[in-house]
Amino acid sequence: MPMSMHTPIDNAPDLSVVAPVYCNADSIGTLAAEALAVARAMGVTCEVVFVNDASPDDSLERLAALALAMPTVRVVNLSVNVGQHAAVLHGLAHALGRVCVVMDADLQDRPSSLPALWRMRAPGVLAVFGGRVGRYESGGRHITSRLFKWLLHRLTGVPKDAGTFVLLERQAVDAIIAFPTRTPWLQSIVGLLELPAVSVPIERAVRTHGRSSYTAFRRAATAARGVWCVVEYRLWPARQSYLAQSAQRAQLWPNRRANSS
Repeated sequence: MPMSMHTPIDNAPDLSVVAPVYCNADSIGTLAAEALAVARAMGVTCEVVFVNDASPDDSLERLAALALAMPTVRVVNLSVNVGQHAAVLHGLAHALGRVCVVMDADLQDRPSSLPALWRMRAPGVLAVFGGRVGRYESGGRHITSRLFKWLLHRLTGVPKDAGTFVLLERQAVDAIIAFPTRTPWLQSIVGLLELPAVSVPIERAVRTHGRSSYTAFRRAATAARGVWCVVEYRLWPARQSYLAQSAQRAQLWPNRRANSS
């Protein structure tokens, strides 16, 4: 497992919710408010870290306003679109929480599900996946999604229902950030690191904000990247982490980490 690159932060929040943003302007405000309210009800301190993945809508403007209005919201801005999983790595690299939860920004994964992930925490468990259940997508998409997750399970050992809704302990976050890859894919990295992982069924909501940017072709292409992450690591491993190789420099605001480390 790669050595941790994280510098401990005094008064770090218990939880960081990390959400990549691409054409999610209408849902980010609700996501932040609900996540913070759920965290308060759980009795844990929380921050929300949004990663604007060069979204072409007005997500950035709304995120900037949200960060100014809510002190527990921070924004990582990427000027070039890098894709969901690379954006997640940028978000994890800036998250301060002792535990991080990665979730989509479209509200199909509801913040009300956070306690279910939190309750599955146990000694030795470093990742808790929210296994998505329910009729949240078409039958064809559901079948292909299950086949892809089964393939990743066979290749890496991650749970058969592992998706991008996942709770990660700080030890796991540090290892994922430092993982050497040219093709980041969160579930594949968790499996390749052999991080002890479990899953819990989570009811996923039907999308109500905007439309998915994943066409059938894009779904196939992104799935291929998940498999390629595994093949590449085993045959032509990178020498550095994705973030060390990336020319993309993320802009962060408000930047409270600089004053805390």
